[in-house]
Amino acid sequence: MPYSINDGERMIKAARAAVELHLSTTKFNIKSVERYLSDLYENAAVFVTLEHFPTGTPRGSSGYVKAEQPLHQAVVNAAVASTEDMRYVPVSHLEFEHLIVEVSLLSQLERITSRTKSSISKAIMLGRHGLHIEYGYHSATFLPQFITANGWSVEEALDGLCIAAGLKEHLWKSGSVKLFKFTTQRFREISPRGPVEEITTE
Repeated sequence: MPYSINDGERMIKAARAAVELHLSTTKFNIKSVERYLSDLYENAAVFVTLEHFPTGTPRGSSGYVKAEQPLHQAVVNAAVASTEDMRYVPVSHLEFEHLIVEVSLLSQLERITSRTKSSISKAIMLGRHGLHIEYGYHSATFLPQFITANGWSVEEALDGLCIAAGLKEHLWKSGSVKLFKFTTQRFREISPRGPVEEITTE
């Protein structure tokens, strides 16, 4: 990071094309879409989010918190997976015409070690930081915009993160749990198939 608005437009285009092909054909070849981003080969952590327009209702979000695959692959894979987010009914081909595509590029995870109320409040900035938790085989990730949309406080977001990971809601206070924060660079369609904008956080 950071990527240009042109890069963001191409990521959105690739993500939308991947979803369309995935929903419309059983012979989808990921390489046919990756060509949009063939020059973006560095490893990256990426999430793709689908949202109903104009209601803003979430319809799916999926991705990778660690940069373990090339960006052109991560965007396409995350886009396809977002259509089958287990929290929602699978996205249909007809419905997709009414959905906005958003791509979030994640910074490297930053470990949060101190768990006191004052240190947590200083470490996590609502609207800027996303959160990730790991405990054994359990894990969950909240993008910054997901926390903001729910109107949570820092502690409410951390409790929700634990629940999303299948843990007791206050377990984040334990030193045995790995807790991380990250920032994002976000690109988003203004309307379905419309212009792409970069969402900035002050």
